[in-house]
Amino acid sequence: MTNEPILLVEDKPELREMLTHALSRMDFQPVAVASLEDALQKLKSQRFAAVLTDLKLPSGSGMDVLSAARNEDPNLPVIIMTAYGTIAQAVTAMRDGAFDFIQKPVDLNHLNHLLTRAIERQQLLRENLVLREEY
Repeated sequence: MTNEPILLVEDKPELREMLTHALSRMDFQPVAVASLEDALQKLKSQRFAAVLTDLKLPSGSGMDVLSAARNEDPNLPVIIMTAYGTIAQAVTAMRDGAFDFIQKPVDLNHLNHLLTRAIERQQLLRENLVLREEY
């Protein structure tokens, strides 16, 4: 797949730990942070294969993470999770460039499938960009 890590942004310690374990078991390399500020710092200092973020964060929103991720790399797939999502929020997230919007509790098989698809898509976009630059 990829050797680049997955950025996990989740403020609830128990869920962050559970998702970190689950992602590791799926052969992803999670880098877990608890806040918007930490996520923004990580996005500036490190390259990621994908971002998995909670919608509601103590000092901001998953939409802020999405915006920062898109600024760093327009092709970086961002999956937003929420326990209290509305159709309007999902539509807004997708319109703003999210790869997907999923409900908590997270179905781990579905998450694995989504991340795999998101990373494959990003790799194809990067390869396409390299090929375009060569011609």
